[in-house]
Amino acid sequence: APPKPGRRRAAPSARRSSDPAARPCWAPHLTLVAPTAAFTVVIRWAPRTVVGTERNWNRGRHLAAALLVLAAIAAHGTPSAEARVALGAYIPGAERHPSRIDAYARKVGHAPLIVSTYKDWGNRPFEPEELDRVWRHGAVPMITWEPWGFPLRRIARGRYDRYVRAAARTAARWRHPIFLRFAHEMNGDWYPWGAATPAGVYKAAWRHLVRIFRQVGADNVRWVWNPYVNSRGGRLPFTAYFPGGSWVDWTGLDAVNWGGAFPWRTFKQMIGRSYRQMVRL
Repeated sequence: APPKPGRRRAAPSARRSSDPAARPCWAPHLTLVAPTAAFTVVIRWAPRTVVGTERNWNRGRHLAAALLVLAAIAAHGTPSAEARVALGAYIPGAERHPSRIDAYARKVGHAPLIVSTYKDWGNRPFEPEELDRVWRHGAVPMITWEPWGFPLRRIARGRYDRYVRAAARTAARWRHPIFLRFAHEMNGDWYPWGAATPAGVYKAAWRHLVRIFRQVGADNVRWVWNPYVNSRGGRLPFTAYFPGGSWVDWTGLDAVNWGGAFPWRTFKQMIGRSYRQMVRL
């Protein structure tokens, strides 16, 4: 069940791209590569919070993403006390070719509990057949909904409500849990919905979308709010973009160890400060 207002659960999430100022690297450790390349992710979870790490794996084949999956676990089985690691993955084309989910599981020795995909605005974010394929493979679908070419100010003003309402109704009819990750890494400057957009506009757009989904009864949709860590010496603050506890089901943090010419950072160095800021929201 969704958390009560004011009690949020933190989760890491999948990413296709990140800060263009940082150079990709193929070092055999925590690293993010180019959007078409691959990396794997392991997530560690505590009773209320989860954070993730990213790592290069089998370049050019599969892209795995750290995703909190407690809701997926609830839907597909309860973990044992020793089950401290959950894996989610973005596997290109898996929603159309689910055999790729099996191939991925054989390679890493663990079946993903969430299968992530990316959908641009203007396209239908929820395709029932694609959702069914993921669900039948024991995973919960996660949709990263990217508003390319759709200004947040217009979203907040209801300019695209017909499109949004149709999407929400499709999600509601499917009934099973869906993670919906809208306009991620909003505190960065590498997306058009990012730092150039005022925080107030971002929050207004987010709340407007949630309101429509609630109006049509799409209570199976879990809203994932996912900024990038406050890096660059604290020049990527994210707290101002938080829509509020009653508008968010899950929270997440993206963090990258680039390697190469960039100094290696420990997990605590990457996540620690932003994590503390996150849990205080």
